[in-house]
Order: sequence, then C-alpha cells, then structure tokens
Amino acid sequence: MATTIYQFDQLISKSLESLVDQSLNLIDIGLLIGQQQNETKATFLSMISTPKPFDNQNVEYKTTKDIDDVWVAEHSRLVSKMLYGGINITGICLSVPSINVVNDANLAQILKSIRTTLIQERSYLTNIIKTLYVLIYIRSTKQYILKSISSASTDNKFKQITDIKFTQPTQDFLYLSLNTTLNIKMKLNSSKQFNVEMFNEMKQLIEKNLYSQLKKSIVFTVDNQYCPMDSTGSTVKLSEFANGKSPIVVVDALMSGTDIVLGRDSAVTLHFGNGVQQYRAYALKSESITNTLEYLLHDIINSLESRVELLIDNNDVDQSNMSKSTEITLPRRASVQWINNNIELCDYLYDAEGYYDFQQRIQELTNLEFSHQSESTQNQNNNSSSLPSWIKSIEKNNSLSKSNKTVSSLPPTTTTKSTTSTTSTKNPTTSTTTATTLTNKQQTKSNSNIQYLAIAVIIFIIALAYQLNKSDV
Repeated sequence: MATTIYQFDQLISKSLESLVDQSLNLIDIGLLIGQQQNETKATFLSMISTPKPFDNQNVEYKTTKDIDDVWVAEHSRLVSKMLYGGINITGICLSVPSINVVNDANLAQILKSIRTTLIQERSYLTNIIKTLYVLIYIRSTKQYILKSISSASTDNKFKQITDIKFTQPTQDFLYLSLNTTLNIKMKLNSSKQFNVEMFNEMKQLIEKNLYSQLKKSIVFTVDNQYCPMDSTGSTVKLSEFANGKSPIVVVDALMSGTDIVLGRDSAVTLHFGNGVQQYRAYALKSESITNTLEYLLHDIINSLESRVELLIDNNDVDQSNMSKSTEITLPRRASVQWINNNIELCDYLYDAEGYYDFQQRIQELTNLEFSHQSESTQNQNNNSSSLPSWIKSIEKNNSLSKSNKTVSSLPPTTTTKSTTSTTSTKNPTTSTTTATTLTNKQQTKSNSNIQYLAIAVIIFIIALAYQLNKSDV
C-alpha cells in the first residue's frame, strides 16, 4: 500500500485556532484549499471561512447536522472562480468544541454537495477531486484530525490520520505565467444580439469544446524551448525551468492557426478577447511540466467561463444596449496577494467598478484582510493608472465583439507550421523569466523577415552587376 504524503501550511492552523472564542460551543466551517498531486499526495495551503448564509445570518452550528451543505457548496462554487490553475478546493475545515458534535454521514453529504457543484460547473475537475478531505480542529484537546473519503465510496467510511504537522510548503511552489492574446471565434445559433441566451450558449461551448481545441491548437514554450504536454513531459520537472529564486516561469503560447473556433453554426460569430489576458498555474517544483501545463489549460477555461458567468449574473446589464452593440467590455482579471507572498487569488472587475467595490466583494467571500485604503483610493475606478497596494496586477481592457462574417476581424496570432506537434522533445534546460510575449515575438519575426529580404535583394544586385561586368570583359 502506497504511503500517503500530506503537507499542511501553518496558515491553516493559525486561521482555525483564531476562528471563535474557545468558550463557545459552536462549530465554525471553512473551505480547505490546496492541491492534490495524486491519490496519495496532497498539499493543503489555506482555509477560507464560509460566511453565514446571506438569508440566515443568525444561524448557529451546534452539530454538523446543522450545517447547510447546499450553502457550503455554493460558497465553494463562488470561491473556485477566484483560484488560479492548480489550486483547488480540496474539502472543508472545521473548528469544533469536541469530536462528539461531528457525524461522518453529515460530513460525507457536505463533501458530496461540494463535488457535485464544482464538477457541474467545471467538468475538468472530475479527475482532480476524486478524494475530498475534512480537517478538524478539536478545541477541547487542541488536536487535529484529517479525514478523507473517495468519491467512489458508498458507505460514508472515512480514512483518518492524526499525525499532522504544519510547515511552509508554499515556498516549494512555482507558477507558470502566460500573458497572451487568445483569440476565440464562436459560431452560435443564438440571435444576433448580446443577451443572456447568447452568453449561456457561449458558456456551454467553452465548457464542452474549449479544452479539446486548446490541446489541438496551442504549443507552449519557455524561452523558445518546446514544453511537451504528452507523456514525454512527465519526466521533465517544473524545477528545470526555474530561474534562480524567482517563483515565476514565463510561458508563451504559439497557435497552429489564427483563431480557436468553437461551434459549427454561424448565425453569428463572436470574437472573444482582443486584449492581453493573464493566465497562471501553480505547482510544486517537483511536479512534471505536463501536469503543470494541464493546470494552465484549466485556468484558461475557468477564467473564460467566469467572465461569461459574470455577464450572465450581472443584473445591471442593459439588455437593450447589449442588443445594439457590436462589442462588450469583458470583466478584467486582477490578482490579489494571498498566501505567504507567493500564491495569489484572482477576481474580475467590471468596467465601471471601483477598487473599493472589488475589495468589498473579495472580503465577503474570503474574509481576507486588506491594508487601510484612503478615501481617494476607495473612490478610484479600475482604469486609474495607480493600483492599490493589495492589487498585484490587472489586465487592460478586453472585449467581446460580434460579426456576421466567418473570418476573423482580429489581428492573427503567430501561425506555426504543421510540423509543430512533432517538434523535438528533448529535456528543456533552465529557463529565464525574460521570455517575451507572443505579440513581441510576432514583431521580432516580422522585422527579421524584412531584414532577410533586404539582404537577399542586395546579394542579387551584386551578383547581377558581377555578371554584367564579366560579359563586358
């Protein structure tokens, strides 16, 4: 039987032990956040407290039976949109007065609701969250227990360990960073209007087809070196791409065509994204590059679906204006400092939304503490040139445009030759973090082509002059 390897960040114990007054005989619950590398290895990075249901703020959890599993699952759905690739909800945390208030059947129901909700929203999680966990802090004995249960379990039986030590595993994480213009062309059945029906159809296309199209269309490189996503990359560690002490590995995405096309019908064609989008995936240094790039694909899907879902959920959208427009400004992704200055959260800002509103929404869902912001910062809109200290980065404006044409009206991305998929897969050497973006590479390639053409013309003229001179002699 394989040995299980679990790592726990100190941030979890600090959070759990500070949740409530020790004298209260109540349960506190939160989401357990981390990464499950395989069936016997997982790293738990943080917990996010689950707020009381918005419609029942006075509820008290005296036993696990009192916990509303539907609300906890809904909270997990909202938080999952804020997690970058590779970081997932791995279960729940409980702070309990004694173990007597815990019932395994209740815990199994809560975890089942979480898993069902997450997979319904993001099908790629099916093979990632096969096992879910419950980390319990017993206040009366100051003891920790970790329970785990497989999604295949039918008898609510948990495995359990009590030998839990808290360290700082986040320092062993690196992340892939991809900033690119990802052009996606969607052919839809919906009427030629920006409306909820169209957005729902877009969401379904992204959910069902985007992953397979990304696998076909994109080749990832680091510092001009090919990063294999097949079995040959399973022996190449992420650490081989690291640059000194920097946690960042900059990735480029080369496309085998000008657009990623989703759908077959062409009642209306949508072009998704004419700005630079930010994507990211976290993994342990020892993780394979293949698995880490999978996390990056998951992040692309999660990010695009989240933006469309926000358009669907936003009650302030003016449907009449949407139907007349040929372009909509998409919510922009912004990153927020989170775990030990190494792992960040993300969320999305509407075009007219202020930083303070953005901050308030994150606090409601995560209970994160932010540094004090001046009144002027609170009133800033998100197009201000200066960022609050707690925002690490933010995208420039992205948009969604529509057209009746079947050809892309957007600038094409780099087109690779058909032999791209057979590129040599020798192990990559250590990379640098100065890899340029796809746009810069396109410009460099264009400039090089002009230089080569000029040299060829000069050589031709010299050769012609030589032949003429020779004939005269």
